[in-house]
Amino acid sequence: MNLRFFCPQNIYVTPPAALRQGKLTVTPNRSLLKFARRNPCVKFMPVSSIELKKKIIDLFELEDVTPDQIDDDAPLFGPGLGLDSIDALELVVLLERDYGIVIKDMESGRPAFQSVRTLAAFIEAHQSS
Repeated sequence: MNLRFFCPQNIYVTPPAALRQGKLTVTPNRSLLKFARRNPCVKFMPVSSIELKKKIIDLFELEDVTPDQIDDDAPLFGPGLGLDSIDALELVVLLERDYGIVIKDMESGRPAFQSVRTLAAFIEAHQSS
């Protein structure tokens, strides 16, 4: 029997024997991500741009905006969605909370915040590393 489950942190897991037998417990967020990165049975699901857009809409309470109205390549800051530096910090918190990605230096993370597409690519690259 091959057990599989989908975690809210976008991790698709085929558990090892210990987990199938109920001998292993996994807690969400960082612990789950550490577990996932160390186990060859784990495959990270691709980050959906629609899912990411919904999270951005919820985070910034953009009530009049739908995911379809946000272009994948539109700038997140300035003329695009009009986000500012405070919003950038909130996006950093979202990445840590929902994807377990910690950005210690804003300069190294800056290219990721150009658009929804670059943000999704950044998440996928850092989940698999």
